[in-house]
Amino acid sequence: MFPIDHDLHCHSFVSGCSLDPEQNPAAMLAFAKAHHYTAMCVTDHLWDPDAPGVFTCYKRQTTELQKSILPLPREEGIRFEFGCETEWRGILDGKPTLGLAPEHYGEFAFIIIPPNHFHFRPHVRPDDCDTPPKVAQLLVTRLEELQALPLPWEKVGIAHMNCGLVFREGRPSDVFNAIDEDRYRAAMRFFAAKGAGIEINCSSFGNPDFAAHPEAHFRLFRMAKEEGCRFYLGSDAHHPAELMDVPNRAPAIIEALGLESKHLYRLP
Repeated sequence: MFPIDHDLHCHSFVSGCSLDPEQNPAAMLAFAKAHHYTAMCVTDHLWDPDAPGVFTCYKRQTTELQKSILPLPREEGIRFEFGCETEWRGILDGKPTLGLAPEHYGEFAFIIIPPNHFHFRPHVRPDDCDTPPKVAQLLVTRLEELQALPLPWEKVGIAHMNCGLVFREGRPSDVFNAIDEDRYRAAMRFFAAKGAGIEINCSSFGNPDFAAHPEAHFRLFRMAKEEGCRFYLGSDAHHPAELMDVPNRAPAIIEALGLESKHLYRLP
């Protein structure tokens, strides 16, 4: 079976969307121990001061702020790592706009990149990208553009493909159904060949749109699986109770997708 023994996407109080003092590394590690995890990764939001294109809500999410939680506590048998969730704005004015500068790739054990933080308008999604087909095309374009970056792909995670933030003003499932299958499969083949992980973001499966249209959401992961991708679990927790999203939701997701241990992504 695909093991439910890790959470590689969770935030601490230094992420601006958390700011919860109870969401701290010691509490995260205690949760990991209580649930017999072998790995957990703190992935706070980041816009590196050495990277171009920052916008207002990311200005406080500096590398210096992230490192303020170090050193992380340790527990025998649990790999507790320092990672980040940076931001991807695509190619702007002919230049890739990633919130992490290449000279700092080595400072993180895991680099999570969301291709679909499309609630950030117009910074990540242009205002005229306002229908499910247009958003679907933009999502695939973001995945394609990302491939041009000289990233350390073996320690990169592609975050929350079915996140509800992709289209908050409508049904995300309409976006997922409109995705060009050939282009999407080609992107997944690239990530598979490079050894990147595809995130099963358990919080995204709590979205009401998933309950109403599950197959549209599962479609993204079925195609990725068929193209040879490997997967990891993430709660995307911003508060302590949300860490339970992995143990509560992962079993049903794993069963529905038919995931086995051979489909597991592990941190290098």
